[in-house]
Amino acid sequence: MTLDEDSDRLRARVLAVLEEAVSDRVFPCAVAAVVRKGRDDVIVACGRETYDPSAQGVTSDAIFDVASLTKVVATTTAVMQLAEAGELRLGDNAWRFIPQLDRSPVREITIFQLLTHTAGFPGGEIRHRHCRTRADVLDAIFASDLVYSPGSRRIYDDLSFIILGCIVEKISGLSLSDYCGERIFRPLKMSDTMFAPALQTRHRIIPTEIDDDRGGLLRGTVHDDNAYRLDGVAGHAGMFSTVGDLCTFVRMILSPRSENASGILSERSIALMRAPHWRDADGEYGLGWDRRQSRYMNGIEDRDAIGHTGFTGTSMVVSPASESAMILLSNRVHPVRTDRAEIDRVRCRFIEAAIGG
Repeated sequence: MTLDEDSDRLRARVLAVLEEAVSDRVFPCAVAAVVRKGRDDVIVACGRETYDPSAQGVTSDAIFDVASLTKVVATTTAVMQLAEAGELRLGDNAWRFIPQLDRSPVREITIFQLLTHTAGFPGGEIRHRHCRTRADVLDAIFASDLVYSPGSRRIYDDLSFIILGCIVEKISGLSLSDYCGERIFRPLKMSDTMFAPALQTRHRIIPTEIDDDRGGLLRGTVHDDNAYRLDGVAGHAGMFSTVGDLCTFVRMILSPRSENASGILSERSIALMRAPHWRDADGEYGLGWDRRQSRYMNGIEDRDAIGHTGFTGTSMVVSPASESAMILLSNRVHPVRTDRAEIDRVRCRFIEAAIGG
């Protein structure tokens, strides 16, 4: 089989998965990519922006709200860069950078615990409905009570990464958006990756939920409620991107010494992110990244595979052993958010198709 024939068969397998998902109304549209070292990326687009038959068909350069992929692409990368530069250490207490956290037992929280979701914060929504400004929301976050002792267990939460984003801002003197733009996105030539998209880009952005409280169909406005109240720039969500830009990012993770990696992260930092730092009944976890998560990595045999998902219907899996990566961007929250089980089923089927299952 020639390389072209292999790519064509891969493209057909992935397209079949996406077409079935659109038919089952898991999402109205998606763009997926399979990245393989030394090969051209295989990118597949399927569906329309909404379920309206007259809606615009999705194209491979469509911009998606990637939700919690923000945690690994933007925030974790930024924190590891600052660690490399000696601006922070993973064992540092967070209150050193955010004085509002200097209270018992919150003062015990470390950068490492924030990255591994073991800081003690609850998951779910922040109680900030009364807050009027970004500063008010952050004050409410910094005043949040813990639900377990730092380092004693793990609950996936957004507060930890919102705080990490604030730490990046405190150390760098830049907004998280500007920091990531200057030190991650532009060096990697990720020209379609951003926070708080400008109006002129919104025609390329795939809409998410219909939210009557926020004026109806959300297009170019961040879907996540917490990020929305933080003016669209936060460490846990708020990033918009294309599958092409994310292909560039995962190639950097796979080959940090390559010319195109632009020195974003060292091999040591990437190895540290990928390493198992927490194990429980739900799986293994690195720094920011998940490890060995059958919920959405089904079919991956690589014990060191890492990944992450986003609430809007996005996912990214990187397999060092096979030198490959799989990216899925969709708007499964359109017209309204649904049970996660269906998108997880599609994520697994996509992985299986990508590896030839």
